Amino acid sequence: MGFLEKNFGSKYNRRLPYTFEARINVLEDDETLQTHLYADSFCALTNRLKKQLQDPKQVEIYEVFHDREGKVPEESYMSDEGRWEPRMKLCSSLCGRYRDPDVEPECEFGDRERDLVRF
Repeated sequence: MGFLEKNFGSKYNRRLPYTFEARINVLEDDETLQTHLYADSFCALTNRLKKQLQDPKQVEIYEVFHDREGKVPEESYMSDEGRWEPRMKLCSSLCGRYRDPDVEPECEFGDRERDLVRF
């Protein structure tokens, strides 16, 4: 753990995304008009989408790092039946993606804000 991360939190850990983004087409199959939701943690973002009764098949989630972004695989948040995965399954898929094998298992995003920003 580096100085910045130790003193200021996980947003300074460059191996972790600093935010997560959900992209939702306003019109089906038309990417020219989208709603963007941002959250500091995967759990905050997916919890909000679940509360809004958003269909996970119509959502693309991206992990945004300091120098790049990448699409989160659908199987990380959507079941084979096309429904949102339960929280524990979301957490375990996330841990598998970002866990440092030399560190005790714990949520690496526990110090993040739980609020959501809409654009």
